[in-house]
Amino acid sequence: MNRFWNWFTILLVVHYTTSIQFYNEYPCEIDAIQSKTVYNLKYNCNRKQLRKIFSHLSAGAFPPNGKLEGTILMNGLRNQSMWNGKKIKYVGGVAPHDHGTLVNVLFNNRYEMFRANIHRTIAPIDGKESFVLNYKHTPMVFYIVDYLREVQQNVYLGIMTIRPFKKIPVLYFLLEKVEE
Repeated sequence: MNRFWNWFTILLVVHYTTSIQFYNEYPCEIDAIQSKTVYNLKYNCNRKQLRKIFSHLSAGAFPPNGKLEGTILMNGLRNQSMWNGKKIKYVGGVAPHDHGTLVNVLFNNRYEMFRANIHRTIAPIDGKESFVLNYKHTPMVFYIVDYLREVQQNVYLGIMTIRPFKKIPVLYFLLEKVEE
């Protein structure tokens, strides 16, 4: 029972710290210029706008192999977190049966932890096709389920949820393939 209250407290803190609304005079929109879209998503969008954008996206193409740079989206605040993105490995299949694996990149790209499977499914958030990043076989993070949709080529918007509450976004994140 004590563990439940610990996780519940963490969820509340994350929810309240990421739901602060800031007035922003710039639009939160998808632009034809990819760098402008990425900037808008990072700095001009609040949670409500991100959810609306996510609901209008499709799963799109399977994310590219290699490292995708990650940013946690927090209502225009630049987030310097320990999480740096994900490394994705396409395993095989043709849509809608394509699948792969991934690992999270942490601490200035020094560590790779928390493996997950990635495949297409219907997201319970809105009933539309999405990529699911399922950590159910990974200790410590088995309760996390991420949903991912393509914004533009090599740019993906994600929602992190907690397993029992898959319809409630805990936080939003952006993944983008950056040429190395």
